[in-house]
Amino acid sequence: MIKNWYNPPASLRSKLFWAWNGAVRKERIMQQLRCMKNMQLGGFYIHSRTGLQTAYLSDEWFDLVRFTLQEAAKLGLEGAFYDEDRWPSGGSGGEIARQDPALCGMVLKMYPQPAPAAGELVHTMQLDDLELGFYAVKHTPGEWFNNSCYPDILNPESGKSFLRMTHEKYLAYCGDFRQIPVKEIFCDEPFFGVTSGVPWTKDFPELYQKRFQEPIWDKLPGLFVDLPDNKHCEVRWKYRVLAAELFCQNFLRQVAQWCEAHHLQLTGHLLGEDALATQALSCGSNMAALAEFSIPGIDYLTGQRRHIATVKQLASVARQCGKKDRLAEIYGCTGWEFTLYDQKAVGDMLFALGVNKHCLHLGWYDSTGERKRDYPGSIGWHSTWKEEYFRLEDHFGRLHAVFAECREVRNILLINPVESIYLLLNEKFADSFAGDFLENSRNLVIDTLLNSNLDFDLGDEALIARLGRVEDDRFIVGGAAYKAVVLPSMLNLRSSTLALLEKFAAAGGVVVCCGTPAQYVDGVRCRELRLPGVRCRADELTGLLEKFRLVSFSDPDGREVTGLLHNILEHENGYFVFLHNSGYSLEQQADATHWRGAPIAERRKAADKVKISLKGVSSPAQVWESCSGNITAAPEFLSLQPSESRLLFFERTPESESYPEPEKVAVEKVILNGKMPVTLNEPNVLLLDRAQYVDENLAVQDAVDLRRLDVMLRSKHALPPRHIPSRQPWRSPEHGQTVPVTLRFEFFVDVMPDGPVIFAGEDAAAEVRCNGVLLAATSFKWFDDALSFHQVENLRLGYNIIEYRTAIHLHQTLENCFLLGDFGVQICGMELHITDKVRTLQPGSWTEQGLPFYAGAVDYHCHVPAGSGRCIGNQLACSYAVIVEEKERFFRSSSGLFIPDELEDFTLRLYGSCRNSQGPFHICQQLRYCNPSSFVPLREEFHPHWQLEKYGIF
Repeated sequence: MIKNWYNPPASLRSKLFWAWNGAVRKERIMQQLRCMKNMQLGGFYIHSRTGLQTAYLSDEWFDLVRFTLQEAAKLGLEGAFYDEDRWPSGGSGGEIARQDPALCGMVLKMYPQPAPAAGELVHTMQLDDLELGFYAVKHTPGEWFNNSCYPDILNPESGKSFLRMTHEKYLAYCGDFRQIPVKEIFCDEPFFGVTSGVPWTKDFPELYQKRFQEPIWDKLPGLFVDLPDNKHCEVRWKYRVLAAELFCQNFLRQVAQWCEAHHLQLTGHLLGEDALATQALSCGSNMAALAEFSIPGIDYLTGQRRHIATVKQLASVARQCGKKDRLAEIYGCTGWEFTLYDQKAVGDMLFALGVNKHCLHLGWYDSTGERKRDYPGSIGWHSTWKEEYFRLEDHFGRLHAVFAECREVRNILLINPVESIYLLLNEKFADSFAGDFLENSRNLVIDTLLNSNLDFDLGDEALIARLGRVEDDRFIVGGAAYKAVVLPSMLNLRSSTLALLEKFAAAGGVVVCCGTPAQYVDGVRCRELRLPGVRCRADELTGLLEKFRLVSFSDPDGREVTGLLHNILEHENGYFVFLHNSGYSLEQQADATHWRGAPIAERRKAADKVKISLKGVSSPAQVWESCSGNITAAPEFLSLQPSESRLLFFERTPESESYPEPEKVAVEKVILNGKMPVTLNEPNVLLLDRAQYVDENLAVQDAVDLRRLDVMLRSKHALPPRHIPSRQPWRSPEHGQTVPVTLRFEFFVDVMPDGPVIFAGEDAAAEVRCNGVLLAATSFKWFDDALSFHQVENLRLGYNIIEYRTAIHLHQTLENCFLLGDFGVQICGMELHITDKVRTLQPGSWTEQGLPFYAGAVDYHCHVPAGSGRCIGNQLACSYAVIVEEKERFFRSSSGLFIPDELEDFTLRLYGSCRNSQGPFHICQQLRYCNPSSFVPLREEFHPHWQLEKYGIF
């Protein structure tokens, strides 16, 4: 019934953010393409990223792009473009403002006169006893924009220059995009150019006059300060409405139309999309801007429950504008330790909220230097579990296949109050909490609806003005029709929204105000304003909307089960219902930071014995197992563990074909204990991240963390810091001053290793000595092909020292080194000891049994008595677990990992991650957002001992 259910094609699978961040070479391109194919990814976006040495948009760049797309097509992978050097999109790597300074972005400033030179004076006026001057101040050039600045994105000439410098070049070098083929181009985080203050463009006064039939000049103070009787509200609303329209018309729509004319789909997401305040400051209305994309998207950072409103904005605008595909850039900032189970949980939650496509953040071309701190982990060739990733892609590909043949069903609309924020945006707003009550009210309504299993869309007033109408008792926005409209707390309503609500209520539609009603219309105070509909508290909302319920998830006592997310998909033969257990109650206090939710591993709420009733459908349900492709009859009650999901299908008219009942087997929990023989699939690791160093006076200084030492030496020798915001090497390829550095790594050998020991470091020109003996370079494969390897000679029992003579300069930093081999490692205080190789492990973390820095998988060779229903419970701490002898491997079920009946002796493979070899190591707080600063924590956050992730059987 679903065309691509069993074997989803590349178009239904994820694309990797492929970070081109070094000196790109065709041989490595081919290696990484083959890895993507083996992982069963759908394709990639070629993404210029920090560390790029190949000149961006040069002849060499385009030759590599063309080669990559040709080779990808041979492998069945879909290649796609990314339209910028790093991000945000719109500046062509800083070239627009560099070539035409008149297009440099601007912000409007207000100063009492006389004022110091602050930019171009555009207006003066008298306000009470003050003479005020208004200045258009250009952005200051910065390292992030390669010593240039972000352009004036509200000026249509910037959009034209962006297309000429970027898109037209891709067209010239690659030709007809349909022939390559390339279908998409990613536009990343465009915005006003400032996230506080008043963005400006030279024609703004004339455009304001044309849009609102009045001059702006004498109203300008209201953009900066609050005026008596709230007279500032009208100009703030009008100013922000116009800025948002210019952003859409002059940049996004111009780019989207070019893409459509050249057979490309514009995808991507916007800056500041999460909170109402941040989107108002960054782009105005996130939803109105997303409407310009062919495939609108969001950035879903970390694995915490924090973006439900953001996801709902995306799914709603896509449904209303008839855009079938919705993209989420996912897994950014999650760190190396984010497991495949975590990834599945995030993707399932997004699907339950209406998002079907994934852009995987990210896969580094190169991991050397600062690149390895570019919001890890890296998905692909660096990942321990890459050989198992196809199972995740099969699962999401099948869900996407279902989504492609269905339409969503929702009949409640919640007005998004972003334009109410406009009234609050003075110059100091970014430092205040003035808009929190609007955010909290909206989120309280969202949580109440979701916790009651009443699904909804969000409605944006700018889109409603364009696409809204009333037909009979339905409130229609584009291609979506609603039977009820809910208003959270609001300050302002558009006159066009108010007129439609009045018409809708008069036609018998239901309008509910759940919060403080608006008192302004188009920014003007209306003391006699009477909103249609009824008012209620949040705890009364469910009762008022109960008649619009489409599905019920009830316990055996008939109560709605809380903490669930769902998506109803209508198919020509019936209805699919995707159900996801979030793992916690969605009820929330009114708290502006409530979106900072618990990590997936801390979600504990199970959903036991859930009965699903779909309105108007009486046929029995089928369970479509997206991990395996199997279809079975659904039991009367479902049970879902935290973060677990189910896809069910209800036929309109039950056919004669029946599906087997799921086999009921008594579950026997198996506890693995005692010493177990083990095999490692990679060499063990001894981390060298602390070193003594020899100063310019040849004095040996105390051992220090290398990241801190790098910062200290750069400051001492007046070298610029090398970090993620640094300008790109392709823009400044010269190394400049070079400072030699000699490092001394100390360690102890308690047991001499049997086989070879390999030293790994990043500087290919470094001189390496062990106990005074010069080491020869050797060939070796581990973690990244850009590493340099030396075979260690002259090891001795007891104290050993490796001397590493390297250098730092503009593009080279001090980085951790490693010893690799078949040995054990023990941490004794701040000392590291090589011990006997690991042959057996007991229950408990392997980090405490000889493998503290190990980055691979461990095979446990197990024996359990024969039987059926044997299940290894939740005693496994790993990124993924499989029984190697199984013909089919599934994601961990609600009960655990089942052992095939015929097996008594089997191999249990636990995948670790690169967290314990690549860090971060010294941040003492729980890491929920992994970014570059996590690797050089502030003094109060720094822990001298290694903070490691626990892996193993517990």
